[in-house]
Amino acid sequence: MRDNTPMYRYMIWAMEGRGEMSNPDIYKQVRTICKKFGRELPYEWEAEIRQTLQAHCVSSPQYQERGDYFEDHGYGKWSCKVNSPSLDEILARF
Repeated sequence: MRDNTPMYRYMIWAMEGRGEMSNPDIYKQVRTICKKFGRELPYEWEAEIRQTLQAHCVSSPQYQERGDYFEDHGYGKWSCKVNSPSLDEILARF
């Protein structure tokens, strides 16, 4: 069964609460999270991560207005601007 969870979601799980991270640190954490949840990494996955960071960062020229989740600190440093909801927050919606 193919995982339809968008890559940005795995990146949020990998980056939230960690502050500024370098690209190599992000790659390492995303690989760990994907392995934990059984998600196969796509071909050229590191490029996909860089593209996803830029597409979801309002200050990036590549921003695609699909959610502002990441912050660019320059020189290959990024941070996550959002947190995943807690189980209580999810259950409160129902």
